Order: sequence, then C-alpha cells, then structure tokens
Amino acid sequence: MTARGPTAPPIFLFTDFGGDGPYVGQLKAAIHGINPALAVVDLCHDVAPFQVRPAAHLLAALLPYLPTGACVVAVVDPGVGTARRGVLLEADGFRLVGPDNGLLAVVAQRAKRAIWHYLPEPTDWVSATFHGRDWFGPVAARLLDGQHVDLRPADEPNPPEGMDWSTDWNRIIYIDGYGNAMTGLRADGFGVEDVLLLRDAVEIRHARTFAEVPPGEAFWFANSCGLAELAVNRGHAARQLGLAVGQHIDIRRHAHAGQGIT
Repeated sequence: MTARGPTAPPIFLFTDFGGDGPYVGQLKAAIHGINPALAVVDLCHDVAPFQVRPAAHLLAALLPYLPTGACVVAVVDPGVGTARRGVLLEADGFRLVGPDNGLLAVVAQRAKRAIWHYLPEPTDWVSATFHGRDWFGPVAARLLDGQHVDLRPADEPNPPEGMDWSTDWNRIIYIDGYGNAMTGLRADGFGVEDVLLLRDAVEIRHARTFAEVPPGEAFWFANSCGLAELAVNRGHAARQLGLAVGQHIDIRRHAHAGQGIT
C-alpha cells in the first residue's frame, strides 16, 4: 500500500501547458482536492506544444533525476477527447500516468522493468478537452493516497503507442530559455571528436563546457541530463543556427573517436 500524507512520494507534473494561464493551477487543484498533503512539483511545462515524440525523449532524460517512488503526471495530448486510452506505466520504481500516445514509450523502452496498465474510464463528469485535470491527475492522486484504482493489465494484442520508436532520436527535442537545443541523442554514445551536422553543411564540434569556446561560437556538449545539446557560448543557439524542435541532426563519426564523453 502506498504511503499516505506527508510520507507519500511526490507527484511531478510534465506538460505542454506553458507557465501562463489557468491550466497548471487547475491540475494542481484537482490533485489537492483528493489529498491536500500530497507534494506536487512542477517538472516542466514548456515542452513544445502538441509534439509528443520530442516530449517523450525529454521525459525519459529527466526521469532518472527524480526520487525513487515518484509519480509523474505527463500531459502532452493533442488527441485529448478521442478514443485513445489512458495508461499507467510502472518503470524501475517510478509510476507515470498519461495518455496512450507514445508520451511514456521511451521511458518504457529504456527501463529494465516496465509494466503497463490501462486506466479505468472515469465515472464522474470529465471535460472532453482537459483529461489532465479530470482524469490523469486524479488517478495519480488516488494511487498515492492509497485508494483503490481499478487498473487493467495491458495484455491486449495492441501494444501501447510508441513502442516501435527508437530509444535515441537524431532530432531537436527541446529549446530552453537560453536558446540551447537538446537533441534526443544520449551523449554517452558519442566520442569527443564526433561532429554534429545541421542541414548537411554546418559543422558543430564538441566542447566540454561553454568557457572552452570563444563567445559567439557554437558547439555541442553532454548536458546535465546526459543528452547531446547544441549551444552558443553567451549566445542564443536556436536563433543563431536556425534551430527548431523536430529538426533533423546528422552525425559524422570520427573513425578513432572514443566510446563516450568523459
């Protein structure tokens, strides 16, 4: 049975709702209404709107830095209100609740042990366009409050969406407030002499830190989440290099490059 009250693990929110407007607050209010003692933490709310696959890779990169036992409510859901299912994923000590649209799939593929469940259909009124507030958030809160949730094992012939996606993706998945651009590629698969290529022409070479290159120069590095990231020292890489979420990145491997980033 899950610990209740202040001893329960926190709920982390991962959405494309943005920092403005009422939506994050409403999601938190729904959780609070079930158990006000649950800790709710904003993990990320500025992922690219409607873009599920980039968000799936970002979520997988952020998850290892959360406390074991944490629950994530993940909502990037352009298909909200359709027949797509709601799912719970148990993966290496974490629980993730969200839509069955691929958002949780990269986490599942990277996990040593992943168990999928389908959520019960809501019995109370649910907005057709706000399942985060009316379905996913409340399910997570009830689970952490120790309440029974009538989960159904995902043993049907149709697997969850996204399970055929690659676990690394050579595209831009997130651009932060500094203009740095994360890729869906884990940096431990690179050597320091490998080069990232933009539009088959612009070469981006590796540096360990920003200060290793002159101001205004572009480079790629192993970021704090273990991903290969493009940046410009004291500049805005997305503007300077014309980067956007979903943009393809090529890789030129060095024949004698090392096995990873040190």
